[in-house]
Amino acid sequence: MIVGVMRLADKPVRAFMVPRVDVEMLSVDAGLDDLLELLKTTCYSRFLVYEDDTSNILGIIHTRDVLTMLLDKEDLNIRQMVKKVPVFSETSAAMGVMETLRISPSHIGIVIDEHGDLEGIITLADLIEAIAGELFQTEGEASEMTQREDGSWLVDGHVMVDKAFDIIGIPTEEAPEGDYHTMAGFVLAHLRALPQVGTVFTHNGFTLEVVDKDGHRIDKILIAKQQSQGN
Repeated sequence: MIVGVMRLADKPVRAFMVPRVDVEMLSVDAGLDDLLELLKTTCYSRFLVYEDDTSNILGIIHTRDVLTMLLDKEDLNIRQMVKKVPVFSETSAAMGVMETLRISPSHIGIVIDEHGDLEGIITLADLIEAIAGELFQTEGEASEMTQREDGSWLVDGHVMVDKAFDIIGIPTEEAPEGDYHTMAGFVLAHLRALPQVGTVFTHNGFTLEVVDKDGHRIDKILIAKQQSQGN
């Protein structure tokens, strides 16, 4: 946990945010059918609400407010259910963001880039997990880091580089320079190109292989210690 606190204190909020591509959003003008379909197909309890286009975020709605509306048989009014949330620059210090979210009613905030465009969202749970480790895991959902029987590790691309290196035992020296924080960012910085599934490279005595992608995003990386010569 001490290492986790140090990791949190040393990084901007963008290192811990849920990226825009993974954020569920709903138009403020959406109908009841659209809203119910979203609730059926996601496990999230809060959604961003936008107006006109996804660069104009109004705030969030809670599924409990939707449930209350349905139980009370009220007319759908998404705008009325929207709650304002804090907005942070992607370069904001993670520790300061954590304190703001701690006293925020919704414990969630929006992260924007230098142009004011949505970069992602950050929750209090995201920051606590950076300190204490993975808190919640949906039934049937794979862990973000899994050690296999042969000793290799299957690692999600969004896992923090220093966290993965500490757990696996990879020396941190000679890591490629660049503005990255995740394992996916490390792979891109090392290769200096978009990898394909099956791309393999070595680093400090370990072999890393990109084994799964979601579009252009690096989803899973297989990491194994190189065998000593003669073995």
